Amino acid sequence: MDFNASKTKLSEKSKRIGKELAAQEQPSISEKELKEVIERERKKLEKESATPKGVYLTIQQAAEYLNVSKMTIWRRTKDGTLKPKRFGGKVLYARADIDDYLNNQNSCSHE
Repeated sequence: MDFNASKTKLSEKSKRIGKELAAQEQPSISEKELKEVIERERKKLEKESATPKGVYLTIQQAAEYLNVSKMTIWRRTKDGTLKPKRFGGKVLYARADIDDYLNNQNSCSHE
């Protein structure tokens, strides 16, 4: 058998295998299963974002989170109310500290 005949035979075999694979029924996921997976992942993400441990914010992010100006964040830093952490020259605020600050502000306003 010469090279061209082998090539043609291989090509025909490849096409036949491709058609057979295409004809096979592919496993599918039901809409209900898909919704369950999406809901499970959504809850996992919510839980992770609700856990402030290890989450640090820049001054801009902290200001947005508290809905105040960056100047207010600097003032709270200067008066010791907020204590930033320094990482490689960056000034970052632990979200847990910001949440504590919020809780203290809320408890003071209710007294």
